[in-house]
Amino acid sequence: MSAIRAYGMDRLAEAGELSDTWNRALDWLAGKAAGAITPGVFLDTVEGPLAREQENLAAAVSHSAARSDHRHVPLAVALARLQYQQEQLTAARTLLAGVLERVRGPEDRSAALALAARSACLQDDHTAALAFAQEAVAAGRTGRHPGRLANALDALAAARLCRGEFSDAVAVFAECLDVVRTLGCPLDLALCRHHLAWALLQAGRAAEAEELMQECLPELETNAPPGQVTAALHTAGAIRLALGDVDAAERRFAEVLLKAPPGESFHGLYPLEGLAIVAAERGDLQRSLRLYAAAAAMRRRIDTEPEAHWWGQVEAVVAPRVRERVHPSGVSAAMAAGRRLRGARLVAYALRGTQVRSVRQESVQTAGSGRVDAVGQPPLTGRESAVAELVAEGMTNQQIASHLGLAKSTVAGHLDRVRDKLGVRSRTQIAVRVTGRIADHEPGL
Repeated sequence: MSAIRAYGMDRLAEAGELSDTWNRALDWLAGKAAGAITPGVFLDTVEGPLAREQENLAAAVSHSAARSDHRHVPLAVALARLQYQQEQLTAARTLLAGVLERVRGPEDRSAALALAARSACLQDDHTAALAFAQEAVAAGRTGRHPGRLANALDALAAARLCRGEFSDAVAVFAECLDVVRTLGCPLDLALCRHHLAWALLQAGRAAEAEELMQECLPELETNAPPGQVTAALHTAGAIRLALGDVDAAERRFAEVLLKAPPGESFHGLYPLEGLAIVAAERGDLQRSLRLYAAAAAMRRRIDTEPEAHWWGQVEAVVAPRVRERVHPSGVSAAMAAGRRLRGARLVAYALRGTQVRSVRQESVQTAGSGRVDAVGQPPLTGRESAVAELVAEGMTNQQIASHLGLAKSTVAGHLDRVRDKLGVRSRTQIAVRVTGRIADHEPGL
């Protein structure tokens, strides 16, 4: 508990107002949680109204649990959904395990079970994922909200995919699409088409998957949440790989890395693995091994597993070429170098030399030039360079401030000047400009 929160609680207790304040807070948060599940189909992928209340929500969940408050269940499910969206999968599953049996109402129960199924999928717990998803669909069929049924069907299809049951997954996604078509929401329709396209790709039907992606990608790029955009771009890249267009696949994977949320996330893993395949197809096996090892190490750190079919595709392309052409000592060295890559330094390495096409991306391609300062612009000062290099290490402004003994506002000011001097906008672009030079001179890279 923060010092400010503790102080406020003490003052409320002294005034005899603590119980009433907690009651009003729980009512307000529970109302927000209830409102969060009414619109749209894909609840677990869209930021809800409680995204900025996570600290308060966690406190409310703890408080309501200790008192067996009837509001505990919806609050716990809302918190688990936020944790899932932030890839805190173990925490989400632990919280759900304690409340699933107490969720009442078919729509609410279906939504909570679908969330549990998706969380289990990402942790490679196929048996639990399927059981949760089947129960979610059963609950959804007894309810009166077709959107909740579609959400449950989507989770069931995902569970089938995780088990390698591709034909079954295609059939369930197709049923989901039929339901979503009746709802009149273009974004939900586009999301569902994308999910079906991914299943079709796994089933070996790449041409059909390509047609669906051409239908849905414009809507997704315009209106979908960032995580859904990166997933769709990855699917588009994987389809191009399956159709033999390595150059187009590389462009898509590079675009995903540039758009993925900052920090380590499963949204950045699939394009790294895709670029490992691209490198292997082109015969650049040292690069392929480094990217393969870096992605595997990141997966271990964030506790998530790839879909078996996708991981099998990665290994089927990379492993045979490595065995044929690289000495075991070279394999060990490349794998060790890959495991050292992380954060923005890994993104910089992955993007060097890729065929990226946009004004935003062109600034990234200059990363290999060996310069930190932009041509024709003043060079970075020592302090600005230090801040930029810590950005490249993946540090937040607060972490940089603590590391350098500066105020957080001072760090923000330095970063503003770095952006102006380098002619870039995002932290990723700052990091790539800095780490391109570092990666060029780092042993083994």
